[in-house]
Amino acid sequence: MSRGLFAYSFDRLIPEWFAKVSDRTHSPINALAGSIIVMSGFFVLVIMPESASYVYLFSSVATVAYLFPMVCLGLSAIAIVLRRRQLYESLPIKGWKLAGLGVLAVLFSRLAEYYLMTVSTFGANTPIGLGVQFGAWAVFAIIYLYARLRRGDILKLAFA
Repeated sequence: MSRGLFAYSFDRLIPEWFAKVSDRTHSPINALAGSIIVMSGFFVLVIMPESASYVYLFSSVATVAYLFPMVCLGLSAIAIVLRRRQLYESLPIKGWKLAGLGVLAVLFSRLAEYYLMTVSTFGANTPIGLGVQFGAWAVFAIIYLYARLRRGDILKLAFA
């Protein structure tokens, strides 16, 4: 979580305060502190019987959201040969191996999401869970589109 906060802050998607790196430890102290605070709050919610079932529900919903980048990565592995030929030539894995890994990533994440959102044992198929899931996707899409409109292509910044 701290690496994610640091990366989002470094890319100016969240306040730059989280990207401050300590001169003594060479680590993002503020991102670590923010992670500790959030995780401590979740710990308190998990140990309280009244809120534990909701935390479990939201962790199932979060798992679905965390699987979405794997779909994007798999699709990128499949499409890289068509879109970025020069980058494809520099990769250590080429051909059917790369495309096969991309297909496996997409299939695994889709299957896991299907089970998380349809099997009641995993808990993400309640109306509140599905609402939070689609709401999270909408919020992430809005943040991405806002950042892209504000600064242009974000991926070009990552490789600059």
